[in-house]
Order: sequence, then C-alpha cells, then structure tokens
Amino acid sequence: SLDPSKRLGCEEMGGYDPLKQHPFFDSISWRDLHLQTPPKLTPYLPAMSEDDEDCYGNYDDLLSQFSNMQVAPSSSSHSLSPHDSAPPQRSSSNIEQYIHDLDNNSFELDLQFTEEEKKLLLDKQTNGNPWHQFVENNLILKMGPVDKRKGLFARRRQLLLTEGPHLYYVDPVNRVLKGEIPWSSELRPEAKNFKTFFVHTPNRTYYLMDPSGNADRWCKKIQEVWRKIYQRHQNPGL
Repeated sequence: SLDPSKRLGCEEMGGYDPLKQHPFFDSISWRDLHLQTPPKLTPYLPAMSEDDEDCYGNYDDLLSQFSNMQVAPSSSSHSLSPHDSAPPQRSSSNIEQYIHDLDNNSFELDLQFTEEEKKLLLDKQTNGNPWHQFVENNLILKMGPVDKRKGLFARRRQLLLTEGPHLYYVDPVNRVLKGEIPWSSELRPEAKNFKTFFVHTPNRTYYLMDPSGNADRWCKKIQEVWRKIYQRHQNPGL
C-alpha cells in the first residue's frame, strides 16, 4: 500500500501481532524463540572437489532453484525420438560445406557427410584444431565454450561433442581434460532459456550455460547425434 498507515506491521494495523498469528507461523513459539536452537542450514549443493564437479544433484531440486526461468520453445525440450525426420542428404563432396564456424573458438558440423568426407574432415581437424588432442581421434561434431555450474559457482569449459558419441569437457586455461558426460539411450538435452541448458543422464543432470546465448543449438546438435546413433541401433534393418 502507498499509505504507510495501511501496511502490515505498522501500529495502525496492529503491529506485529497480526503477522505472528498468521497460520503460516502456527508452529512457531514466539515467547521463547530467543532460547531455541536454530535449525541447521545445509547448502543446496555441498562443496565438492574438482574430481566431483560433474555431480549437480537431483534435477527436481535443481529446478526449484530456477523456477522463474522461462522455457525456450524448442524441439530439444521434447523427449528424443528415433522417428523424428532427418535432415536432407547432400550430394557434393566439398567438406567445407559441412563446417559452420560460430566464432573463433566454436563450430559445428552438418552430419550428412560420407565416410570419405569424414576422413577429410578428420584430417583437417588433426592438423589444425588445437582441441583434437583431447578427443581420442574422434571427429568433433560441435564445440564451444560453456560455463559448467557447480553450486553457486561456474567453471569455464570447452565442450566437445564428438563421434562415438562423446561429450568431453576441457579446462581451456590449463588445457586439461576434466571429464566426460556419459552417453546412453537415456541421455536427454533440455534448453531452459537462451543461455541455460541441461543434459540429463540416468544418474546426474549437468547444468551448462552457453555465453553466446545459443543453448538451443547445443541441444539440437546433441539430439541429432542421439538420433543418428540410437535410431540405427533400434532399427538395424533400415
């Protein structure tokens, strides 16, 4: 209220007593409150060592911390399905057509290349991509910097989506491979907004932020790789 005399807690409204009598505070004993032992507060996510930086707790608890975030309308927020339509095939053998540079440190590939074109792409990666040393000679399908959340803090990582499939993440300052998001048929990406996306796995949810604001592109590419791998496995006769 713009009128100070009509605000809860003021003398004209009866002071603090009406607030204390609200049903929300039924369990509170106000008279000896100062003598009571305060409840133990535990952090939402306990401090973890670098070795445990993958584990961000239960997904439902995580969402409760970010319930005000708006979900970006995206196909990547739906369950993955092997029946989704695949992009059209290309006929040209020019490998440059498959490479989409997003900036100096980020790119992604279209996935319609032939085995011969894959060899050319891998040769190009081996000879010119500084992140090749971390991916065990797998072709990088998409890469770029992300902020990998750990509690209230975030670490910058270079995320590398490769054939295999693999999702490696590297410390870009010390140039050290820090870990890998485990793939399975249950893996599922989800974009929450332009920058924030989750990668759900059976035991962990990875909370990532794309500083360039293209979280949806990460989810779409992960989803595309998922379809390529698991559609073939689930439909071996096709």
